Amino acid sequence: MCTTLSTDRYLWRKMPPDSPAIIRIGETMRLRALAALIVAVLLAVASPLMVGAMTGARTHGPAKGELRLVRIIKAGDIDLLRPNGLAYSPETQSLIISGTATDRSSVLRSITLLEKPLAELPLPAGVPSSPNVAYDPLTDQLVSAASTSALFNVPVVAGNLTSGARGSAASVQGGSTAERAAGVAVNAAGEKLVLDTAGNVSVVSAGKGAARVTRNLSLASAGEELRGLATAPNGHLFSIGVATRTLYEFTSAGSLLVERDLNELNVRSPQGLVVAPTADTNDAPSLTSLYLADAGDADGLGAGILEIAFSEPVLSQAALLAPQGSVTLVKTVNTGAGSTLNPDSPDPSGLAYINDPNVPAARRGLVIADG
Repeated sequence: MCTTLSTDRYLWRKMPPDSPAIIRIGETMRLRALAALIVAVLLAVASPLMVGAMTGARTHGPAKGELRLVRIIKAGDIDLLRPNGLAYSPETQSLIISGTATDRSSVLRSITLLEKPLAELPLPAGVPSSPNVAYDPLTDQLVSAASTSALFNVPVVAGNLTSGARGSAASVQGGSTAERAAGVAVNAAGEKLVLDTAGNVSVVSAGKGAARVTRNLSLASAGEELRGLATAPNGHLFSIGVATRTLYEFTSAGSLLVERDLNELNVRSPQGLVVAPTADTNDAPSLTSLYLADAGDADGLGAGILEIAFSEPVLSQAALLAPQGSVTLVKTVNTGAGSTLNPDSPDPSGLAYINDPNVPAARRGLVIADG
């Protein structure tokens, strides 16, 4: 007699273990288990992609770049309390800085890349005190902006600030007052690029003619509010995330390429930025650095201008071809106990050489400072 057991979906019959029916059932169950395993693996792989598609998140983020601090120009060394805007003049090879002077006035100041002061003038009336400054070599003007609807121009002479310069406003056709300007740059073609707080860049026509927006870019892929804008010789754009202090690098079309963490350099309040040549004369002429204005804390502590590099320096051809000398030890002079010096110098800490003809001959020669 055959016993039949009823389940929800199947009828099972009590049969011998080697029954063909039992074998077929076992094979079917193994195939179903394998199919379930394959489905589970596919879902595990596809889930992050599906979530990214639904949320708009990047499943493959931009590259993480390196930073190298070259030097810090302290704000106090250039008579500033707090710098905020930076521009570069290739004619004078100088940085033009907008910021707060030690007397709390708003000023424009230019210095060479070797930190030598060149010129200074009070910030002209109507020109906003902000990180939004750039130098336009086509019009020989310093450009600033409060929004994308108007540009403020300060005339300069041969790339340098001039006493008594006055600012003038120029309306921009197609600009908007909906968002505040967050950065200004001038590209190699002379176009003015105005970044707003929403991450949009309005590209304004070059030259002295009627200013108009010719196209728009979006840097919204950074995912946060941006401040400051700079262009590199290759057309890439740089800006800073306000909340995360991240330095973002974009293509000229606005695609996010690289992220770099400014917190590694202890940046406190990043403001304006500009790409300019390095100050090291041994570097190749084509080598550039990113200069960043740091406003410091509320009291200006830590304020200055950082020169930042993304790679190790490349020596100029002249430096590479410079003759390589050799060093030979001539002799060692004992200055301590048992020396011919009177008195001896057991702890020498400094050396100088006097060969001034106005000094008596007996007092000329090597001078040793004893610590």
